[in-house]
Amino acid sequence: MPEKEDFFLNILRKYRAISIIGTAKNVGKTTTLNYLIDISRNNFKLGLTSIGRDGESKDVIYSSPKPRIFVEKETIIATAKNCLLNSDITKEIIAITDYNTPLGKIVIVKALSDGFVELAGPSKNSELLKIKEELLNLKCDVVLIDGAINRKSYASPLLTDATIIATGAAFSTNIYEIIDQTTHLINLLSLKSESNPKIISLSKRIFKSGTIGIIYDDYKMKIIKSINVRNAIKKIDKKLFSNFPKIVIKGLITDNLMGEIMGFSNYYNRIVLLVEDSTKLFISRDILSKFQKSGGILKVLYPIKIVGVTINPKSPNGEGFSSEKFLKLIKQKINIPVFNLLEEG
Repeated sequence: MPEKEDFFLNILRKYRAISIIGTAKNVGKTTTLNYLIDISRNNFKLGLTSIGRDGESKDVIYSSPKPRIFVEKETIIATAKNCLLNSDITKEIIAITDYNTPLGKIVIVKALSDGFVELAGPSKNSELLKIKEELLNLKCDVVLIDGAINRKSYASPLLTDATIIATGAAFSTNIYEIIDQTTHLINLLSLKSESNPKIISLSKRIFKSGTIGIIYDDYKMKIIKSINVRNAIKKIDKKLFSNFPKIVIKGLITDNLMGEIMGFSNYYNRIVLLVEDSTKLFISRDILSKFQKSGGILKVLYPIKIVGVTINPKSPNGEGFSSEKFLKLIKQKINIPVFNLLEEG
């Protein structure tokens, strides 16, 4: 058995819900999904859903052919009603949900034949969580969730057990930019989790009842409530930072917000910022580097498990890179297994 097939079969055995997210359109996300579906044949009963639309025959930007999603009989699929019209499987409708999309309500069907399908799943994490649970209740061994550009929230550990990152030449014409940005994304998503049980317990209280919480070494804390993080920060007395606390933040953190936090104190090199999970972080490589090099620490309550990276060295506009060079450069930067799923055609 080829090394990569054995690797991904082990991933499918180990995790019950896996998300696939891409760094851009046309970087090989659907190819990755199709590969997992293919090696699952006769091994696993799959459940499939998506965020956004995928599986269409042509790319909406380049009008070039796209890999379609081919499923086998017995696969359970959650997709929008209108997408079923563009799917050629024989199907049994299991349930029509109340979750609306621009392409109609989400319908759960069972494939009664092999064939092509289009996927368009729910737009809210809460709905996706319920869809995933329903697919697992229908005796699916593994649920695969096809992600979308800039929707890394679907890698949240509250939704899936593991994540595969797809990256490729369609992201940029500069191979070094692709490597740098992909590495940054992986570094963000791979932040270490808080291990202190008391801090974890207090953080959960903050996430439930406040916007920002400040926890001191003696486990005393102050909770600040506001309509958003930015307003909460304005309420913080700079003196609260004097004892180098852990700062627990509920919500998204951007570059601007990080700048405000770092501007509160000359001592942020001894401050720990704690967020729910890495999907809440929308900060650039430069800001992250400045914070960490000055001794600042970013941690998460719920860690994300990135299990693999797939690359596509070709771009739909005809340009691309050497597969060997791409693999060599990215493997030098990350310690996660990397595969080119197209190398054997």
